[in-house]
Amino acid sequence: MPKIRIAGAGISGLAAAINLAKEGIKTEVFELNKDCGCRFHGDLQGIENWSYNREALAHIESMGIKTDFYHKPVNSVVITNPHESITIKTSSPSFYLVRRGSGDRTLDQSLKEQALSCGARINFNRKLPENEADITATGPLGREVFGVDSGIVFQSDMPDTFEMLLGDQFAYRGYSYLLVLDGYACLCTVLFDDFKSVNGCMRKTKEFFVKKYNLKINSPKTVGGVGHFSVKPTFASGKSLLVGEAAGIQDMLFGFGIRSSIHSGYLAAQSIIDSGDCIKDYEKSAKAAFSGKIKASFVNRFFWNRMGGDYRPVMKILKKSKNHLKLLKTAYNYNTLHRTCYPLAYAFNR
Repeated sequence: MPKIRIAGAGISGLAAAINLAKEGIKTEVFELNKDCGCRFHGDLQGIENWSYNREALAHIESMGIKTDFYHKPVNSVVITNPHESITIKTSSPSFYLVRRGSGDRTLDQSLKEQALSCGARINFNRKLPENEADITATGPLGREVFGVDSGIVFQSDMPDTFEMLLGDQFAYRGYSYLLVLDGYACLCTVLFDDFKSVNGCMRKTKEFFVKKYNLKINSPKTVGGVGHFSVKPTFASGKSLLVGEAAGIQDMLFGFGIRSSIHSGYLAAQSIIDSGDCIKDYEKSAKAAFSGKIKASFVNRFFWNRMGGDYRPVMKILKKSKNHLKLLKTAYNYNTLHRTCYPLAYAFNR
């Protein structure tokens, strides 16, 4: 088999490279930046445990990825609005916190080292044109920006804290959060509309948590980015298989994308390993894996946008639920309600 060339050394491209190289296929990755994870600066992000039926880490390991990166299971989360707080506890982790960036034990560096140890070659500071790539994992390709996050990371003497803050004054149509893990804190706001207000929302989010916890912030470092989404993802362009956000794969409700990015890279690699018509095979497997989830997240976002202000309806639903993990799994997997409401959501948002 000829050498496989991958454009982009993000997590989806590296997941593909790991699986290809393990099979003895010559694999070369081209990355525009000087290292993996350069778009991140130590952000804490989550690998959700509700979007698939399989447990998150077991699912990642089944795709040939070692979970030797720094991760922390989270079983208890506080959900807050300006009026009340609810503590959500789950018997199994609701998500795993991971660090992103080019530092030690980040998800990005772990996947880089795994790819290199399997025999893949990574070319940094080099761009590969999409029309020359067998797999395109460069991130968004003209996709619509649907979310913006802005925040800071800093050292903290607070105990471990996992709190989501709801309220349009803090994060318009989104959420803010304070995560403190092993003395390391991440404070962010995530907006899904009115992006020009992001600085004001971040200021109010910071003021809220400083007042609530007498939070001390020393030597903060700025983090943030944007999310891209397509309700009709494109899984191939010319001879290239598109993975991750290059395909338009994302979660439009909360913006969790790590698990689906790794999964798409794995599916692209398997379509090449299995030979045959890799484009046809990948498009088939990717549509089966992601189309329903993307539509579900689109409908979820449609309803979420109508619960704005202080999100009391959300708090009410959370209070009534006796199994929050099951509630999220139901919301994230395309069901009868999603099918019924999708035409309305799509027509309203065209």
